[in-house]
Amino acid sequence: MKTKDFGISCLLASHRCEMIGHELDQRGQVWIEWRDTELTRKLERDFFSGTATVNLANYLSSQKQIKTMIFNLRRTAYGDNEYELHRRPISI
Repeated sequence: MKTKDFGISCLLASHRCEMIGHELDQRGQVWIEWRDTELTRKLERDFFSGTATVNLANYLSSQKQIKTMIFNLRRTAYGDNEYELHRRPISI
């Protein structure tokens, strides 16, 4: 399963689903790929139906980890001097 949705990625990470990859596209969006399992499919269904449950501490920890991953991925792609937090590159 591949997604650019931050919320569902945090949900999957908080339930210890296996992230198998990530990539930065030409528009600066980060796509995260998760191993396709029964659990990831169930969590995806629950997320979109609004019935997913989560341990708040795990979810907040997952948010921090994924935000850090995204920041570092973009910083590596655009360079330390060129990338500023909350700013997309001019050449999209």
